[in-house]
Amino acid sequence: MWDNWRLQPLHYASAAGHVDIVNLLIGKVDLDPKDIYGRTPLIHCITNGHIATASVLLENGANIEFHDGTNWTPLLYVINGGRVGIVDLLLHKGAQVRPMMKTHKFMSQPLRERHLAVIKLLLERGAVEKIRRFADENLLLWAAEKGHHHLGRRLVLHEEFRTPISTNGVTAPAYASEKGNCEIVMELLEKEISPNERCSGRELPLSYAVARGHVSITKELLKHKADPNARFGKGMDGQMILFKASKLGNPDIIEGLVTWGADVNARDANAWTPIFHTAYNGHLSATEKLINRGADLEVSNTSDKTPLWIAKKRKHTEVADLISSHLEIV
Repeated sequence: MWDNWRLQPLHYASAAGHVDIVNLLIGKVDLDPKDIYGRTPLIHCITNGHIATASVLLENGANIEFHDGTNWTPLLYVINGGRVGIVDLLLHKGAQVRPMMKTHKFMSQPLRERHLAVIKLLLERGAVEKIRRFADENLLLWAAEKGHHHLGRRLVLHEEFRTPISTNGVTAPAYASEKGNCEIVMELLEKEISPNERCSGRELPLSYAVARGHVSITKELLKHKADPNARFGKGMDGQMILFKASKLGNPDIIEGLVTWGADVNARDANAWTPIFHTAYNGHLSATEKLINRGADLEVSNTSDKTPLWIAKKRKHTEVADLISSHLEIV
């Protein structure tokens, strides 16, 4: 007896988690009838999170490796749904992770918090390549975005997760740097991932860290030999990363860049040095930092204007006074 979807009473009872009804049906009906999509009562049961009902079905001989029309097994369904309790149950009952490599259908659910424990559990089972194949997503980038430091530390142990670039061309170190996930950045650097690997047509990890104002990450990248004189972006008038830090006015990042070798008097296409940008934007502390680190105050740009002239023109009185006081000392 079934309906238009080929759903039988055991399908309905299992999907609803009615253990008593399932027990009544066991021994009287086939445990693995297929609906129109090739799904068994066990699959309906576990996709709805009914662990007790799943246990009853399995104990009575339900096929744990049954493949539906898309070649998915029950285990793949609960991995997709992020149901760690049932994933654990199926693994303990002997479910195989190999089908994750064979299916033509990747996870349909976007990765969410509930998938965290599932991924950890699969890593413990050594299913590294299987996870990477089935998820069709860079898990390390996901861990960096979500701030899952423990998972990130586990993932970077495996080269399979360290090296891929995501679909939008961002490397894992760059993504973690942009998101401010210092722990994952440190783990990647300790695994000798280069901090000078530019994203596909995009930025360096240091560029992202500076642009987002992540001081600790900037220092870690520099400590691991990130180039302090690297160019910021692509086709940006030859500007170095220090120029971006100066525009944003972050004195701590400026200090870090200069300490590790950034040229405090580098010029862009308009002959502006970093101090022109701090003067233009009125960044008092950043201007003072550049002055203390040897910025040339008498330098002129292509329009023959000095940082002092820029500060006065922009009506940044405090910055202009600071520059004037140091010019008088000189």
